[in-house]
Amino acid sequence: MASFSYARRKALREKLVSHLGGKCCICGYSKCLSALEGHHCDPLGKDFSLSSGTSWERLQKEADKCVLLCSNCHREVHEGLHLGYIVDNWDLEIDLELEEEINLEPEVCND
Repeated sequence: MASFSYARRKALREKLVSHLGGKCCICGYSKCLSALEGHHCDPLGKDFSLSSGTSWERLQKEADKCVLLCSNCHREVHEGLHLGYIVDNWDLEIDLELEEEINLEPEVCND
């Protein structure tokens, strides 16, 4: 039973990574599947973690709110090193004004 669950999770993960473009939207990394992560640009829009076990339809709906990042770039985004990939909900109005001022938009790689 455990091996079926592992195989199912791995298959869903492969499908999700493919759905999100198959590579990191920042650096293009695609070598190791387990090093790729879905990142919610707006944490308030997050209904659940993509690692949660659920149906493909529900996972796909949640994944559509994300960009695919490698683990290194994901950490850098949360450190503020890549502008446009996160919404700071405590200061949302200022962030949106700044985005309009300097025209920041996250790259979305669905090619």
